[in-house]
Amino acid sequence: MGPYVSIPNLSDYRVPMTIYCRKTKAHIAEAEERFRTIQIAIDFFEEFFSCAFPFKKYDMVFVPEFRINGMENVGVVIMRDTFMRPAEEKTFFEYQQWYKVAVHELSHMWFGDLVTMRWWNDLWLKESFAEYSTIVCLTECQGFSYVKCPQQLGLHFLWEALNDDTKRTTHPIQMTINHTNDANNMYDKICYRKGACFLKQIDHFVGRDIMREGIKLYFREFSFKTVVLQDFINCLKKALTLRLKPIDLQQWVDSWLTKSGVNELDAVIESKANGKFAIHISQREPRNGD
Repeated sequence: MGPYVSIPNLSDYRVPMTIYCRKTKAHIAEAEERFRTIQIAIDFFEEFFSCAFPFKKYDMVFVPEFRINGMENVGVVIMRDTFMRPAEEKTFFEYQQWYKVAVHELSHMWFGDLVTMRWWNDLWLKESFAEYSTIVCLTECQGFSYVKCPQQLGLHFLWEALNDDTKRTTHPIQMTINHTNDANNMYDKICYRKGACFLKQIDHFVGRDIMREGIKLYFREFSFKTVVLQDFINCLKKALTLRLKPIDLQQWVDSWLTKSGVNELDAVIESKANGKFAIHISQREPRNGD
């Protein structure tokens, strides 16, 4: 494996950062881009969440043969050391994967570390939010305008969610977990991707101003505490009340979070006079799910 070295961040960033990696992976240009990525995303999230970065530092440890892409710990994230490969050796997918994983893991400093799920039933409270936050940050943050085609990320999430949601193995975003051994089954594209798509729907359904207000209330009320689903929903309801928007949020939430599968649409095209057509849309319940 070789000896590890530390690479300090020498730029004037507010949050102290250090990279730890094998000496053979200590590419200065790559390290500077890693620091730059995190600082851009920190600035974006602090404004979007109306909540300052909650910890004293943010270190990154790049580990060989790491089983997953990344793991968030308070103030230090562990990631695969392939992310430190020089730019000229990366494929386009690897290039984009860095930004997706880096922003996802950073968002866990708020969703997962600052506010933590009380039990595995609500794993989605951190993973879906991390995916949703990643989509918003990479597509809307001007600092990431140099990242090519970030809009594809949202479509990629949607298609992966739909693919798994049509299978027999589908399950609700929020599942009942009776034992920690069962929690491994939750780490899938339903929890991550479908949950993120649900949050994007809520974003459009209630409006961005309500979504941000709900997140702001969520962190203000539950920082350094554990939560359940209803805690976040209550914050959204408070935000709706503050903005005088009478929306039945609970019915929307129950139908999307506690049900599995996806409805299917059929289109029938009917020819009319003068070369016109009428399209009739019919909806069927999920083949798999409820």
